[in-house]
Amino acid sequence: MLQAGLLALLILIRVIPWLGAHVGIMLAGIGFWLATEIIAPDRKEVGAQAAVTRTFNAKVRVSNERVSVDGWFITVTVRNDSNARIYDFWLRCSFQVPQTRFKPTDPEASRENVSTDFHYGYIAPGAAEQISLALEPNGLLPRAIPSSFSCEPRYQHEATDLFLDQG
Repeated sequence: MLQAGLLALLILIRVIPWLGAHVGIMLAGIGFWLATEIIAPDRKEVGAQAAVTRTFNAKVRVSNERVSVDGWFITVTVRNDSNARIYDFWLRCSFQVPQTRFKPTDPEASRENVSTDFHYGYIAPGAAEQISLALEPNGLLPRAIPSSFSCEPRYQHEATDLFLDQG
């Protein structure tokens, strides 16, 4: 970056013939370079933080999906076998809806998707919790086949826990 800045200054010196402009541009360039070097975080520290964050093992499993009778809530067991707490947990679920078959090639059921509300609390590493989450409104939920629900967990992980394991 320094070479590009110096090259730009040399080009401007040749293009702009006024001495005052040269000095101003050079001082502005030096000031910009100093400001970026002082403000920029230590590159080794940023690299170390990224390396620790990559140590997160995403071993979060969902099982025992049960849909309420009215079809507006889903209860699941969440098992956190990762090395950090998880939070802002929600589910992306898919389910089957029976279809009317007008001809033999029509599918018997179609696959639909629905998301849930958030569970905002923490789930500790090694813990299993039973959580009940509201499903987003979907006009096909009343027709869903309850045994066809399969859900994928979505969540954030607490990066500070990864640093504690290193020390």
